[in-house]
Amino acid sequence: MEKYQVALLMNIRKQLQEWFEKSQPVQYQDVKRFLHSLAGTSQTIGLEYLGKVSTELLDHISEHPQSTWHTKELQSLLIDIIKICYKDEIVEVEQLMVNDKPSQTSASILLIDDDLSILIYLKEQFEQQGWHVFVASNKEKAVAAFYELKPDCLILDIYMQEEDGFELLSFFNEQARQRFIPTIMISADNRKETRIKAFQMGADDFLAKPLDMEECVVKIGRHLERRKLFTEYLLVDELTGAYNRKYLTEVYKQQQTNYVRNKETYCIAMIDLDYFKKINDTYGHLMGDEVLQRFVKHVKSHIRTTDQLFRYGGEEFVLCLPRTSAEEAQTTLNRILNSFRTEAFHWLIRACYGTSINLYK
Repeated sequence: MEKYQVALLMNIRKQLQEWFEKSQPVQYQDVKRFLHSLAGTSQTIGLEYLGKVSTELLDHISEHPQSTWHTKELQSLLIDIIKICYKDEIVEVEQLMVNDKPSQTSASILLIDDDLSILIYLKEQFEQQGWHVFVASNKEKAVAAFYELKPDCLILDIYMQEEDGFELLSFFNEQARQRFIPTIMISADNRKETRIKAFQMGADDFLAKPLDMEECVVKIGRHLERRKLFTEYLLVDELTGAYNRKYLTEVYKQQQTNYVRNKETYCIAMIDLDYFKKINDTYGHLMGDEVLQRFVKHVKSHIRTTDQLFRYGGEEFVLCLPRTSAEEAQTTLNRILNSFRTEAFHWLIRACYGTSINLYK
């Protein structure tokens, strides 16, 4: 029976996506036929609740018939069906932050909108590009996700029922600018004055609803590429791949702000590689570089996505651990250092033939 239920839910999603992608009015008879079929099939294969919802909607539109349904109206009408079919897609931000951390390689997007149907649709579309998408429907969840997940791109609607997108943009603007995070506003209000206001308040781009997904994906992709280049050239140490000392100052200020505002504890650890000069003197600087690179790679594999490693100078590093007590930090450091002690480095002597260097004075 389960395979028939999965097949039905997939067919419903396919139909909804087709309607919402076209952004064209849907005929009354098509909606009625869809609900009639859904009401009968759902209860037959054991999806009683879905069948009950479909029956109630069918009765509703029969009592209040209209020739066509526009996308927004249809999304509002079918919201309960959307929630059922996409229940595995829409997870609260708090749960996502615990169970669904983005990988080190995939770009992450924080999407803020109180329209559940558009959140579902955009999440699905963006994840097809290989991006990691987090959703938030209000300011409280959006702020928590922003600081915890450190997204690579921020997308928010201007007009929401309980939030003002411009106020949210103003709140995020300083932090987003410091970390070169592109901020994109979306809205059905495409008036010139609205677009100008968005740009004046710090938005990097403006996308009008209904969204042209092909154009939308290309624009977001370009913003993510630029952000990656900015990060690599301005914030990351070229040799090791750890963040650089300049960025450490910004992160420290942010952690202090979080502590003052929310009393969130954090730890800063200074790590120094002992006898590093001896390695350079004995085996050469190339081997010294390899030790530094391997150390950074090792640390990154043993910390959380929210933790950050900085190269402070030479063989000195700083590890920032948000929301961490002193005891937890000590445990983490011991685990990292004890496991790194077992790393083996092999020194190879390479002989070069047929090459001579003559110095003339």
